[in-house]
Amino acid sequence: LDMARRAEAGKYARDALAVSEGTLQASQKEMARQGRRFVWFRDYERVRNLAVKAASDAITAREMAGNNKILARKAAEKALERATLILEQTQTVVDRMPLDRRGHARVASAGVILAEAKNSYKKEDYSRVQDRIQGLVADLDGVRSGIEAQINKYAQSQERWKHWVDETLAWSNRYSTHAIVVDKVNHRADLYYDGKLKKRYFVDLGMSW
Repeated sequence: LDMARRAEAGKYARDALAVSEGTLQASQKEMARQGRRFVWFRDYERVRNLAVKAASDAITAREMAGNNKILARKAAEKALERATLILEQTQTVVDRMPLDRRGHARVASAGVILAEAKNSYKKEDYSRVQDRIQGLVADLDGVRSGIEAQINKYAQSQERWKHWVDETLAWSNRYSTHAIVVDKVNHRADLYYDGKLKKRYFVDLGMSW
């Protein structure tokens, strides 16, 4: 049983360990019962059988714990890879799209949580990894949903925006003057003169625009 416990059967094979512990307790109770009987009537055969079964159950628990720990480690690795990819993808989109301070705080918090999950992995606390990743992914899904809603909003206004650009360029051409067109999605400002593109600049629009 001590070997099973050192193999973390209490975490990775809890039910199997409980069976072994229960069998050992039954053996100890039977030992005590026989000890209360008159010496000539004592029979320790059942004690021995229960003890042997407890040892066998403990070996099973230890083996199950080892196998389940390997599975838990692999699952934690996949969860970390998935979370890392989702965070990177979300950060890429956030860098290009407007997001309020709360949204930026959620993304920054996700980075902290991911670091904590990686630290838990190093400590072989794989269940903790899964718990942290689950919350992280759920929070980033909320951020991504908000961004998708904003993208849809911009997509729906493309025709109107294009009309404004065409009007601006026509005005620049008509009066032979400068005009600036800002493309917020691509963080770009285009300088026109006489209706023709002269220069293109990258612009920082801040966290929310």
